[in-house]
Amino acid sequence: MLCPRHVDLGGEVGNVVYDPVADQTLVAVQGQGDLAAIDPETLDVIRRLPLPGCRGGHGVALDPPARLAFVA
Repeated sequence: MLCPRHVDLGGEVGNVVYDPVADQTLVAVQGQGDLAAIDPETLDVIRRLPLPGCRGGHGVALDPPARLAFVA
């Protein structure tokens, strides 16, 4: 099934993970130095989470109960 809408994040997309605690999808955006938080129902970018000192972040792992995201 194809996604009916393209989400422009302004950079190359890295890993995508779903956070069931916050009910949002987190996407590493390469070239922007941030994580994009996306509402999975509307596909709207809810917010951007800056990653100071992280260049080319691609991998994302979550620990939802601890409210932690790991980006490499």
